[in-house]
Amino acid sequence: MIFRFDLSNVARKVPFPFPLKNAGSVEGDSTEDGGSRYCQQDRLEVSLRLEDQREIAEDRIDGEIVQTPFPNVCLKYSGTLWHYEYTNRHTIFFDYACETCDIMRRDGILPEKCVWDFRLTPEIRTLVHSFREMLLHIMEENVIDRLDFTGFRILREVIYQRNMADRPPLPEHDQIMKSASHFRAYFNRDIDIDELVKQYGMSRRSFFRHWNNCFRVTPARYILSLRPGEYRRMAQKSQ
Repeated sequence: MIFRFDLSNVARKVPFPFPLKNAGSVEGDSTEDGGSRYCQQDRLEVSLRLEDQREIAEDRIDGEIVQTPFPNVCLKYSGTLWHYEYTNRHTIFFDYACETCDIMRRDGILPEKCVWDFRLTPEIRTLVHSFREMLLHIMEENVIDRLDFTGFRILREVIYQRNMADRPPLPEHDQIMKSASHFRAYFNRDIDIDELVKQYGMSRRSFFRHWNNCFRVTPARYILSLRPGEYRRMAQKSQ
């Protein structure tokens, strides 16, 4: 069964750069022939295929067969020809107008890849549950504004997972990012970099080598940049 809601004429109270055009969900069988073929002409559809009786989804995208484990996400761009088959499935979907899609692409939000698998983390589960609940109350106060934002958060989470999967695991990179977060949280205090390095189990030399791979400035300069007044004073002094 398919539930689809046209959101294009629902009034928003808060301007959001990525408003949804349509949204809905699929539960169980939704076609008699077990598949569908169509060409998107005027929208980008984001589909999160959460469950299916099979383990692998098989899609034909512009004639190319792509196999992807469940759960997976599909970005069905305008003009792309899709054919897929399924049995019982659980899916949520939401659409963006072509103009909104163009803005996302311009800002580097959307990847070129059309389909990939993702982990159904507790955060994504919560967002999906909220998304489904809001669909049932779409005309109530402030719900459409929250739905726009929730859809975008879901999209960003699955794209983030994909980007992280493309990056080889680098424990040292994670340690450097944790130290940068520490600097940002406590920049107004005296920070003992040597003590921080010990907490992460790294030598001072190793820490600075990996830091230089992530940032163009030294840790000391990074901390100063978080203190605008001090940073300007040091910059003027060096001129």
